[in-house]
Amino acid sequence: MDRPTGLVDQLADRDATAGWLAGELGYDSPISGRDHAGCLKTDHRIVVLGAGSAAIGVADMISTALVDEGLTQQQAADRFWFVDIDGLLVRSRSELTPEQRIYGRDDTEVRHWGAGAPDLARVVGAVRPTVLIGLSTSHGAFTEQVVRTMADVCDRPVILPLSNPTSHAEADPADLARWTGGRALVATGSPFPPLKVDGREVPVAQANNVYVFPAIGLAVTPAGPPGSPAE
Repeated sequence: MDRPTGLVDQLADRDATAGWLAGELGYDSPISGRDHAGCLKTDHRIVVLGAGSAAIGVADMISTALVDEGLTQQQAADRFWFVDIDGLLVRSRSELTPEQRIYGRDDTEVRHWGAGAPDLARVVGAVRPTVLIGLSTSHGAFTEQVVRTMADVCDRPVILPLSNPTSHAEADPADLARWTGGRALVATGSPFPPLKVDGREVPVAQANNVYVFPAIGLAVTPAGPPGSPAE
């Protein structure tokens, strides 16, 4: 749906983050069905910590790309597991917004996971995700236990602690590299110093939506379109 250009600055933060992530996971490429981690794009299991507008916006854009890859809308939504402060988003939770409810899991799916609302550690243990996204502003939420559990079953885990500023990041890239034996594909939402790997410095990729803004502005400013499509 086209959006009035006056809404661009209101939606830019969410949509630019979503656009960057869709590209990072390979959904911007029509050439190959596999992403940078060697995984089929439609096979990803994506756990998201945080269920605010930015997190839902990211899922919506990736879901659109998954539909373009041949999945149905429901199949695309089923590739996501959202965890917020109250645990996994499940359909029996009455406080979910309509946007969140799209990604709510069936309660019968998680009954055998144990009593109570599954937290991040339990979700990661049960789902065995290939992608872990942090948009929660919960510093240190990607604990060693969570990361090692993910890395035990995924050769190239994609771990994206995107909350900013740095003091709110879900993990430190140096810890992620150590806990995964250097196998994780990592990008952060805030700047971090380079990692020391075999005596050399390796820069930490920053998945900041500021890198998307110039292209959006360059396209919209001279063209003056009446609307801005989500795509």
